[in-house]
Order: sequence, then structure tokens, then C-alpha cells
Amino acid sequence: MIFRFLLSLFLLFFASPHLLGASLTNLALGKKYQLDPAPNYALCTDPGDATQLTDGQYVSGYFWTQKGTVGCVGKSPVTIAIDLEKTQPIGGLSFNTAAGTAGVGWPFGIFMLVSDDGQVWHYVGDLVALSATQSSPPSSGYAVHRFQTRELATKGRFIKLMVAPSGPFVFVDEIEIYPASQPVLMPGGLVCTDINAFFRKLCTENGLKRRLRDDLAAVSGELAGLNENVTRPLKTELDSIAAAIPSVTIESPDTFTTIFPINDLHRRIFAVQAALWRARGLSGTVLWQSNRWDMLSPTGIPVPGKPVLDLPLMSNEYRADAFNLSNAGETNAQITLNLEGLSGGVNPAYITPCEVPFTDTQSGVPVAAALLPLSSTGVGYHFQVPPGLTRQIWFTFHPTNVSAGTYAGRVSIVSSGITDQVPVQLKIYPFRFPDHPALHLGGWDYTDTDYAFDLTPKNRDALIQTLREHFVDSPWATSQVLPTGKYDGNGRMIQPPDPAAFRKWLDRWPDARLYCVFANVKTNFAGFAMETPAFQQAVGNWINWWVKQLKQWQIKPSQLCMLLVDEPHSAEQDRTIIAYARVIRQAQPGVVIWEDPAWANPEKATQELFDLCQVLCPHLPTWIDASSSFANFYIQQKAVGHRLWFYSCRGPSRLLDPYAYYRLQPWFAWKYGAEGSAYWAFCDSSGASSWNEYTAIHGGYTPLFLNLQSATSGKQMEAIREGVEDYENLWILSARLQQLPTNAINADIDTARQLLATATDQVTSAAKPSSAQYWQVTKNRSLADLIRVQMLDAVDKLKVDSR
Repeated sequence: MIFRFLLSLFLLFFASPHLLGASLTNLALGKKYQLDPAPNYALCTDPGDATQLTDGQYVSGYFWTQKGTVGCVGKSPVTIAIDLEKTQPIGGLSFNTAAGTAGVGWPFGIFMLVSDDGQVWHYVGDLVALSATQSSPPSSGYAVHRFQTRELATKGRFIKLMVAPSGPFVFVDEIEIYPASQPVLMPGGLVCTDINAFFRKLCTENGLKRRLRDDLAAVSGELAGLNENVTRPLKTELDSIAAAIPSVTIESPDTFTTIFPINDLHRRIFAVQAALWRARGLSGTVLWQSNRWDMLSPTGIPVPGKPVLDLPLMSNEYRADAFNLSNAGETNAQITLNLEGLSGGVNPAYITPCEVPFTDTQSGVPVAAALLPLSSTGVGYHFQVPPGLTRQIWFTFHPTNVSAGTYAGRVSIVSSGITDQVPVQLKIYPFRFPDHPALHLGGWDYTDTDYAFDLTPKNRDALIQTLREHFVDSPWATSQVLPTGKYDGNGRMIQPPDPAAFRKWLDRWPDARLYCVFANVKTNFAGFAMETPAFQQAVGNWINWWVKQLKQWQIKPSQLCMLLVDEPHSAEQDRTIIAYARVIRQAQPGVVIWEDPAWANPEKATQELFDLCQVLCPHLPTWIDASSSFANFYIQQKAVGHRLWFYSCRGPSRLLDPYAYYRLQPWFAWKYGAEGSAYWAFCDSSGASSWNEYTAIHGGYTPLFLNLQSATSGKQMEAIREGVEDYENLWILSARLQQLPTNAINADIDTARQLLATATDQVTSAAKPSSAQYWQVTKNRSLADLIRVQMLDAVDKLKVDSR
């Protein structure tokens, strides 16, 4: 017995996957391979990338700063095809990588395919899943990990690894391939006729399995502390579900969505959760409330309460509140809602109720963010909540013709024959929110085109409509709306540009206040080298022609904003901007040069860059985290006449806090005197449907839910709109105080002045440091609403009308 025990320890240790490469022949050593796409991570990319993955050398030190590492950013899949030079049996493989910090995650999947001829490929397994049977990387903290297996029984000359990242990055320094211990007659596995489609299917199945495993683990953790007679059948059910997860498949990633419950196994997991809720004393439909911006968990235990919808707002303003319904029953809860007792009768048109389902993300963190409008059935708004799930119900109020005053109403809830009510407190102040708020808003939507990022002809109109409803007044176009025309050798225009693309864009945005164009200029213009006399003549003629054309469409030069080079951060980029801006400013000084400098230290940039720009738009998260000298530089630029915007570009958007990242940016804009707010990017869902992020290149950036056919608002987009309204509240209060005589003093005026002086510092503290802008960070998300209501009360006491 002792001998067998010691033998088992010996085999466990010396057969450990961490030592596979040390004792086995490495078939990949010195072999050639192809990378697609080419490596592009600057800190480790070098000519050696063509040989380093099979040179037998492992790096030491910080993994992705070593030249022996191969790295890609913003690409999926990352494909590595190794040529073993002849067909031979393959028994194992290892892939050495690192992750756990700086936004670098472990691979979502490493899909292995083999081929004899490089044309017909057989799928043989997911290295990440196979490796997990022996060891897994740590759940947190930086680490180097070798994904590996000795469980293959295949053959081939070529082996292709398709790496699916769980974020923007993929890093690897060495790949080893090991021979099979026994002869292999057939490669086995599925034959892949369309590798890219197969990859998307595998990613979706991997994401689904991860979601099922994670939710099953969370629900299993709730068994502790309960009576064994209760938990025994539930544990049996969970074990049955666990056994079925590895064989889960989907029909097509194109029709698949991650709306909870995703499939029958997922439904069964939450049915067990409902049983556990019942064991803890909950029953039926549980009514409760949390701050509408707080992050909800699908496996959190609801705490019954007495929700109240509290809506103080101006006429023509959009504001929202929400409550939650959790189903502790054994069957789907059939729920009907009616809004009663308010001006406008039952279910007035100025209130839009939405259900907020949970959806999964590319990161594997489920969120309740999508706002799906409920449809009225004639007897109310009807929806259902499956057992064990929570559904938030979100109400957006937009009263336009309701008299000022206080109204008391209710949401009547009928669930499986049981009636409940949620009080509604609506207060409409005696002033009107303007149709066009003061703060400019944009987000690189590129709706001039048919295809840009995840914009399509089928979702473009819905996207534009949603953006306009959320106060976007500064749409963005690609450079195609400003073609150059043709010129003679001296730069004189001999054929004018075709204005059709701009006209089409204008028709889509007829009432925009600004028209922003990413000109994306290069070091030559229409064939003329930058800074030459012909270049200057041609650029001057070009901008003069366009200003004249826009005037015919009643577009002023000051409405055209030109981003010449995006995020300039080098002397060469500065030089390019300066060469164009000099000519444009001299020929048409009213045209706005709009730049988003990305210099970490703007003092190192070419000063003329800033001199020539009317609008400077620094990156807000950088501003928040940088030393005071960064902010002071731009504050000084504003002091000498430049205008400020702020933009934010972080992702994935679904994990960014609607409150701290999206809603509070306009508060920063007010604090520092900025006139515009922008977010990258309304049309970028990372190459996938927002309803199935498992196939995304990395997490998306859009604050909406996009697919090929539709655009649906979400909490992040609603937060942007409320932030614009908050800015307007500050503007209205400030304007009223400025209208008062300088010697006007009373308690109400003093209170209003003190409120205006301290509001932004109080509210913006929730977004500092910028790492606090992620949704999972706990914070007080009620302060902006609290202070906004104080501002409304202050304006009301000062008796002022809106603009």
C-alpha cells in the first residue's frame, strides 16, 4: 500500500504538465510557422517574432516587455500555424503565456486544428479546457502559465492554433508539440470547412460553458448552512447540470443571444436558486429596490423592501427610476404592470417602462444594462420572470405637456393573481428644459457611411434616431465626406470635389449643431508633398471650396470641426497637423481645428499645435490620474482663448460604470469650463453583436446594444443623457445667479451660490481615480441626483425660467 502511494506521488509529480516539455521530444523545435495577424504589440515586437515561438527559449522578466515574446493587441483570432515538415502522430502541446495585470487576461480559448496538406483542417480540442483538467492559471495577480495537454491522439503535418483573447491582448513566448506514444491512423475531430465561422461557434460555446460553470458555482455556494434534506435533491440536480455542461453546443452564433436564461441548463440552474430562496423564506415575486445605477448580480439574494419611484424633474426633461422583481416561485412569474393615478390617465405616453434583462459579456461578467421597452397589451405591460431570476423594471419619464406640480400615482403589479403597488412621486418644476442643451455631445458614430466598425445600413437609422433622442448634436463623419478634387501642378483646382457624400450625411443629420469630420490627413495632399507651395495652394483652394459649398446648405464655417490627426502624440504628427492647420486657419479662420492630443506631457508637444487649434479635447481619465501640471496646462490653454471638450476612450463599455464613467463626464466638463463631451465610440461593438459578445474581438466600446439590424439603448447611454441634463441644471442655476444684482443677498441666494460652488467637487469625487470608473467598484451613486434636486429647488426659489 505504501509503495503504491509513493508511486502515485512520483507519477503525479514527474508527469506534471509543468514538466512535460522537459522530458519529451519537442516536434516544433526550430520549425517554421505563420502568424496571422502580424504581431503588433510595440514593447515586444521585433524581427525575431518570425522564429521565437519555436526556438526553445523561454523569456524571463516581465513577460510582454521582453523581445522574446510575441504579442498582439486588438486582434481576434490570433492564428499560429506551425509546419512540422511531415505528417506525424501528435500527442500533446503546450503554450506558454502570462496575464493577470495591466488589462491582460488569460486566453478565452486556444483551439487546435491539424492538417496533412494545410487545406483540410480537423478540430482536435481546446487547449485551455484540456489544460484545466490538470492545472489552471491563478484567478488574480500577474503570473506566467503554461497551457498544456498530453491527451491528444491525432496526426498531421500542420497544427494551427486559433487563440481567442479574453481582452485586447495575446502574448506567447514558446509553443511545444509532443509526439503521440502510440501510432495514430486518423486525425480525428470535426472537419472544418469554414474555419472563421467555426472559430466564432467555438467562442460562443466556450462563453456559454463559462457562464454555466460560473453560475452553477455561485448557486452551489448558496447550499451552505441549509438543511441537508433541502439541499440533497438540489445538489443532485446541480451535479446533473455540471455533467451536461461539457457537451453543450449551439446552432449558430449569428442567432445566439446571452439574455438570461441562455438555455435550458441555465434555466435549471436558476430554478435551483429559486428553491434556495424559498428555503430562506422568500416566496412568489419579491419586490425590492436598489439605486438604478448600482450593478446587479444574477446570483444575489433579493432583500424584500418597499420601493418608491421618485421623479423630480423639469418639463421636457428625461429622468428615470427603477425597481426589481425576483421570482422565488417554481414557474414563470406572469406579470402585468399599469401606471395609474398620474396626469394623462392609465399608462401615460410620457412614461416608458423597460425591462432590464441580464446579458453576459466577453469578459464573463454578467450585467443588467440593456433597456428593452415593454409593449402594452391593452390591459397593461406584460412580461415574465423565470424562476430564480431578477428583472429590473426601468421607467423613463419625459413629460412635455404636464402642468407644473406634484403628482402621486402608483405602479400596479399583478403577478400570478397577487396584486402589489409601488408608489410614484412625480414633481414637475415650473420651468422647461430646452430642446437643445448647452453641452455639445458626440461619439465618433461615422453615420455618413454604410459600414464603419459595427454600423450597417440596417442599423444606421435606428442608431441615429437613438443618438438624437439622447442629445447628440455633433455627429462624426469619415474623411469621405470631404474629398479633395483635382489640381494642376501648381495646386490650382481644376475639378471640384464631389459633394454628394457630405450632402447625404447632412440629410441624415439635418439639425446638427456641429458637423465633425475625422479628416485623417497624410503627409501629402492630392499628390503634393506637405509644406510645399503647391500643397499650401491646394489645401487653401480645397477648404475655400468646401466653405463656399457648405454656405449654400446654410452651414457656417464655425459648424465644421476638423480632426486632422487622431490622438497626436509625436513630433511627426504635430508637424502634419500644423502644416494643414496653418493653411486652413489662414484661408478660413472660422473652420474649427478640433484635436484630441494624447501627449502624456503636453509640455513636450510642439506649442504651435495648440496655438492653431480652436478646440482641445483631452482624455478625461488621463486628466483625472495625471499630475496637476497636466490639467493646469489645458486650463491655461483655455485662459488664452482655446475651447475645451473632454473625451473618454476606455473599455469594455459594458463593465464601465454608467454613473461614474458616463454620467459624471459632463460634471467634469462644467467644473473646468468645457463646452463638449465625447465618448469613443457609438458604433464600435468590437466586431460582434452586443447580444453575443462571446465572438467579439475584445469588449465593445458602444454604450448601446448593437447588432446588424438594430440599436437599443442601455444604461450607459441613458447615463450620458442624464449627464447632459445635469450640465444644463448647472448652467441654468449659474445663469440665474448671474442675472441677479451683484449686491443681492438673502438666504436663498447664499444657498444657491454655495451649492454651485461646491457641487462639482462633491459629485466628481466618485470618479477618482479613474479606476473607480468601473462598474464593479462600490461607490455612492446617489449624490448627483441629490444635488440636482437641490439645484432645481434653488432655481425654483430664485424664480427663473429656463433658456
